Amino acid sequence: MPVIGGQAVCLYLVPVNSELIVTSTIPYNPRSRDAEACRSKPLKLELSPGEDRTFTIEPATKGDSYACGWLVKQEYSSRKKTRGESH
Repeated sequence: MPVIGGQAVCLYLVPVNSELIVTSTIPYNPRSRDAEACRSKPLKLELSPGEDRTFTIEPATKGDSYACGWLVKQEYSSRKKTRGESH
């Protein structure tokens, strides 16, 4: 699903174990056609029925420079933690 910076997206997933990977062409390069040229590290998800999660996606950097990748951070989860579990 193509998304442009600043947009919000809502995805509905089946409650199973899966991975979230963000990919894109090379930003600001009009000749870039490879939709997977820049990628995030896979984020493993263990989803429960009815669970809501919120993530932010930011450009990856090395020092002050863009690094052709994406950082995915979980900001919120409605999942109830079980004893001994931390997020």
